[in-house]
Amino acid sequence: MSIKMFKRLSLVALVACVSTIASCSNNTSSASSSSSTPITSSTTSASSATSSSSSSSSSSTKTPSSSSSSTAKPSSSSVADSVIKSLTAKSENVSMKIDESLNAANYYVLTGKTSLNAKQKLCTVVSENENIVSVVNNKTMKAKGLGTTKIIVTSKVDKTKSCSFIVTVTDVYFDRTESLIPAGDEMDKELKEDGGVIRTSSVNTGEYMVKGVSGTKVFVETEFTIHSVANSEKYPKIGVFASSVGNTDPNNNKLYLFLNAVIGASNNTSWDGIGICEVENGTNWAWNPGVGDTTARHKDFIYNIPEAVTYETKVKLGMARDGFTFHFWVNDVYVKSAVILDYLMGTYDSTTLTYTPADSMVGFFQFNSDVTFENYDATADEAKVNEKIASIAEPVYVTDWDQDSN
Repeated sequence: MSIKMFKRLSLVALVACVSTIASCSNNTSSASSSSSTPITSSTTSASSATSSSSSSSSSSTKTPSSSSSSTAKPSSSSVADSVIKSLTAKSENVSMKIDESLNAANYYVLTGKTSLNAKQKLCTVVSENENIVSVVNNKTMKAKGLGTTKIIVTSKVDKTKSCSFIVTVTDVYFDRTESLIPAGDEMDKELKEDGGVIRTSSVNTGEYMVKGVSGTKVFVETEFTIHSVANSEKYPKIGVFASSVGNTDPNNNKLYLFLNAVIGASNNTSWDGIGICEVENGTNWAWNPGVGDTTARHKDFIYNIPEAVTYETKVKLGMARDGFTFHFWVNDVYVKSAVILDYLMGTYDSTTLTYTPADSMVGFFQFNSDVTFENYDATADEAKVNEKIASIAEPVYVTDWDQDSN
């Protein structure tokens, strides 16, 4: 090879080497700025290098900011944003009586991370079996049938928060539709198989009507013990009654047999009087001002108990109905009978222009007193009622009803 040819080859190799070095340099620069905003023109000037460096620095600052923004703004359903801390049931098991209604909110606790507003407190309440317990407006649980079902509560603003409890519906002795049962009365042992006892510890007036017992021939009896009387009640009365609710017009006429436990201004605590009182339409008590004997009548003392009753003393009252005639017992001793005003427990026959006996329910009652009712019974079995009435040797009727100065 000639010296001239060798020089030419050496020059070509040198040029190729320089090109390779330049390419590597450009690749390194490109790689170092790959995360920055693309550069549209390439230059080796100091000003361009400075601009490229500034652009790269600005881009590097924005990238983590963009990532941070994505983390700080999750979707509205994200648990991270939830204002609800917890939703728990107060108890795993809840008992209800047939036809009873309860507020579901009393059986779970919703806790917020901070104070919750009304909307944030909203929950959906669902029953797995509406035939046993139905739920109205996500609030009221109504016992519809006997059995067990699950109630599921879920927060409306955070559906990941929920709880549940089991509701067991059992039968009742006292009708929940027609009775007046104050909150706080102890009814958990009302069924005879559970003990057959209730206590009116609310110390508020109550009426406890026996479920499924009604007719024109019925019998009811109970033992009771008075524990205390509300300070505001000076004329408490405790006993049994019959009601024509729904069967006459007016439709809520009653006859009461009661211990006349007058306390009065002297704070009397010894009682021996037994009385009766008719009531028209649920409000017109015979002793009320303006209520005459053609509307309703009363006799405050039809019998005096030989041994007076006081607190923690047990007494027993019984009442049998036979059409318009009622018979009364005190401590299993027959004491008196009365024929009530026929329209109170009858339906009018426009053909005969007379009243025909209409069905009545029976039950117990108390005025603002803490009373235990126990060993009670009620029946509409005509054979049993006839047997009870037949035990009376000679009925004695009330004729001299009390007269009030109206």
